[in-house]
Amino acid sequence: MQQLKLPGQLTTDFYKQINTYNWIGTFSAQSQDTSNLNWLVRDRFQSNLLIPAEGKKKWKDEHTLDGLIYWKRKRFNAGLYFYSWYQSDKQVSLNNQFGNHRLGLFFENTFLQNIKLTPYLGYQNAKNRSHVDWGWDTGGRLHLDRYHFNAYTADLKASANLDFYPERQNREYDVNAYFTSRFSKFSMDSLFVRWNDLSKEYYVADSIEQVTISQRELQNKLYYDLSPTNRLLVQTRLQSREISYFNGRSIFLFENYFRYLHLGRRLNFLLTFRTSDETQDNAGTVTDSRTRQSAFNADLNYYINPKHRLMFNFAYVKSQYDTPDSVVNNDDRDEQRFVFNIRYSWQISPVLTLDLLTYAYLFHQIYIYKERSASNSWNRIYKLNPRLLYQYGAVSNRLSTEVLANYTVYDFDQLFSEPRSFVFRKYIISDSLMIRYYTFQYLGAYARLELEDKGTFFSQEFAQQVLQSYQTEFFTLFLRNTHFLLFKLEVGFTYYRRRQWRHVPIKTLNRTLINKGPYVELSYTLMPRINFLASLSYQQVDDSRLPNTRYLSGKLRLNYYF
Repeated sequence: MQQLKLPGQLTTDFYKQINTYNWIGTFSAQSQDTSNLNWLVRDRFQSNLLIPAEGKKKWKDEHTLDGLIYWKRKRFNAGLYFYSWYQSDKQVSLNNQFGNHRLGLFFENTFLQNIKLTPYLGYQNAKNRSHVDWGWDTGGRLHLDRYHFNAYTADLKASANLDFYPERQNREYDVNAYFTSRFSKFSMDSLFVRWNDLSKEYYVADSIEQVTISQRELQNKLYYDLSPTNRLLVQTRLQSREISYFNGRSIFLFENYFRYLHLGRRLNFLLTFRTSDETQDNAGTVTDSRTRQSAFNADLNYYINPKHRLMFNFAYVKSQYDTPDSVVNNDDRDEQRFVFNIRYSWQISPVLTLDLLTYAYLFHQIYIYKERSASNSWNRIYKLNPRLLYQYGAVSNRLSTEVLANYTVYDFDQLFSEPRSFVFRKYIISDSLMIRYYTFQYLGAYARLELEDKGTFFSQEFAQQVLQSYQTEFFTLFLRNTHFLLFKLEVGFTYYRRRQWRHVPIKTLNRTLINKGPYVELSYTLMPRINFLASLSYQQVDDSRLPNTRYLSGKLRLNYYF
């Protein structure tokens, strides 16, 4: 029942793959806010068609329509609301339809300038497979907007949503209060309080089940502007949830958060530190748990000079997972994560730029009890990615190369007869070229080579026994016209080949997959209010393990803003 500001928009999207067809569409519009009678409407749908090998079509559809028709006065609005949602999934089973349709009246009254009250009453239909219910849809909303008292400003939102059917009931009560106070021009305090109760009854086969969720939350934020370039935030949050579904569950979270931001002329950095303590109490089970976590993050951006720039990111997360029962449940464990990202950018000349990216990820998992300690392990991922960009006149070229190594090493591998540690390595080199040979005419090419292997890793000797290796080649060649009858036209050809070898007992080619074919793409982007894209490709798939296939893939997309 909220009078939203909706952009006028029509979007349609269709794409086809081997044996699936997908449609997605949205539409939204509303009247001009110049008359007493107003309206707004939103429509969303998505549809998926699957045609399996046996040829029988299987549909999955979902459609949502909602809107308002209302009379607008100075202090009150009154009108009709409608909502319709339907889902049918025949890919899972023939009797898999759900829906909800509502139509009703609402009245919105504004008094004392900043209090808005909106009660509503309607009738609805609900469908859950073979069960169809008719019942009442009622509730209301209350909004207290920016109420000032003493040094504080309050914003309050409360709502009640009730469904009454002959055999079941649904209800939700939600209250959100937000209080702010500015002590001075350098500091501000805010307090957020939430109270939510939810109860849902629904059909399971021919019986009715109930789930209830109660949530309470308290959050405090302190903002400090230490100087024009330094800002500090301190935040504390308490949250409790009570969930009743088959058995009860109580979840309590206590979280502290610290953030420091520096905005300098050449150096910017952000430091954050977070601690949390979450307990879960499950009634009648032994899966109770307590999770404590500490996380530190640092982001740095340093402009060395106009030609050199350094970016650095570091994250550290420590988790401790405990359970009260060590006889039945041995999942108690500690975890540590380290993440490093470094990017160095150097503009070598006006036409040449070098980017150097490095990445490292370290993860250590430690089970506390001996029954699970054999799974203690380190996972280490290292990546190095230099990139070179050349741009001069009508020619642009981007060269990239990447090396990646992924190691998983078990702490007590030497106690087992067969090693369990493994390694995955990958090398990628790619190159893209674009040449403008006429005003609106371009010639482009892209090529990529990937070499990868995986196998057993012997950490003591830092040696590897390769079990499988792969080689992938991909290239595309295209012609592009950016002013073809006001459209952008691109015609090209793609080629993809992937080969797989097994190395035990000897290196043997195990599989070859080739996918190639031409494509054409037509798009319109000259007007900001209209975007159009149509593409079609013909794929020839040759697989050494499967019969060869030929198929068409396509995509249609239209965005219209009015």
